[in-house]
Amino acid sequence: MKVGFLFDQKNRWIFEYIQSHIDTVKSINPILSFSLNSLSDCQLVFLLGYTKILKLDEFKIPIFVVHESDLPKGRGFAPIQNTILSGSNELTFSIIEAKSEVDSGRIFLQKKIKLDGSELYDELRKIQGRETLNLINSFLSKFPDLAPVDQKGRATYFPRRTPNDSELDVSKSILEQFNILRVVNNEEWPAFFYYQGKKFILKIYQD
Repeated sequence: MKVGFLFDQKNRWIFEYIQSHIDTVKSINPILSFSLNSLSDCQLVFLLGYTKILKLDEFKIPIFVVHESDLPKGRGFAPIQNTILSGSNELTFSIIEAKSEVDSGRIFLQKKIKLDGSELYDELRKIQGRETLNLINSFLSKFPDLAPVDQKGRATYFPRRTPNDSELDVSKSILEQFNILRVVNNEEWPAFFYYQGKKFILKIYQD
């Protein structure tokens, strides 16, 4: 089976992870690309970490999205980071059909995992990559004999995060802000705070 994987240039980390571990997905001919046009001869396509709006009606092949929230709760941006910032350590990985309305498609497969609450950004990305491939493997082993279900309940939407969301409050404790520290990227959007009119950068690593 020829299976396409479509990535966003803004999320190259997931492309690099899948590229390094694609051999764990059995019995497929994988095509990895940043352009949907180059995947037109695939039998199906997975969108991974994709943030752009696509004109899906132009393509006749099935397109699926891997989204990391308990849909319809948590549609939208940065679902893992936003879930952790909400105070939850339970992640839900979902495979849904791609629709023009963001993250609104029927659910084909879901898996929940528990975090221990100490994971930092790099470990969270590894978990995301690993569980994404695990879910895709399960999906492909059952495809096309899967019974999708409609999303039920009121939809909520996570906002897009920016580097400014990594700001710490000097009047609060580390414990109160530890979830912010867990989801910062030390190089691209590190934690920071202002004190006496100066900006200070704070990086975090696990010993």
